[in-house]
Amino acid sequence: MSKPEYTLKDSFEIKGVWWLPNNPDKTISGILSFDGQGKIILDLIGSFTELPALGNMGYDETETILGVSDNGFICTLINNLEINRQFNSPGILKSKFETRFLIFGKHFNSLKDITLPSIQVNYLNLESWLATSPFSLTIPAVKENKEWTLSFKFPEEFKIYIDSLTGC
Repeated sequence: MSKPEYTLKDSFEIKGVWWLPNNPDKTISGILSFDGQGKIILDLIGSFTELPALGNMGYDETETILGVSDNGFICTLINNLEINRQFNSPGILKSKFETRFLIFGKHFNSLKDITLPSIQVNYLNLESWLATSPFSLTIPAVKENKEWTLSFKFPEEFKIYIDSLTGC
C-alpha cells in the first residue's frame, strides 16, 4: 500500500498496531500522532516491557519500533524514548513514546539497516528563502495601453548527489 499524503505542516493521527523488531509476535494497539510542529508521539495501550516492581519505573529507550496502520500503511519509528508509563486499575498498562523520526512505506529493523536508493526533498516557500521569484510583471510605460503581463518562468532544476551519509 502507498504512503499517506501528509506534509510536515499537517497534524495527523494514525491508529494501528506496533511491535519491536526482535519480538514481532507481541503487537500492541496504539495511536501515532504528529502535531504539525515536529513532535511525534506514540501512545500505546500496553507496553513493550513487563510490569516492573514497585518503585522501579525506569523508562525505556528503543531504537526502532515497527507498525502498520488500520489502513495498511507501514511505518518505522526511529529513536524512541518512553516518556510515560502508567498502570491503571483494573490492570491496564499504558505507555507513551516520543519519536524522533517517522518513515512511511518500509520496515527497517535497525538504524544501520536504513538505505535509500534515492530521496526526494520538497521545500516550502523556497523562492522566499532564495530571495528570488519565478514571477515577472510587465507594466507598459504608456498609460493608454492598459495591458499588463504577468509571466512565470520555471526555475532551473538542480540535483545534488550524495555518495553516503554517516553519523545519523
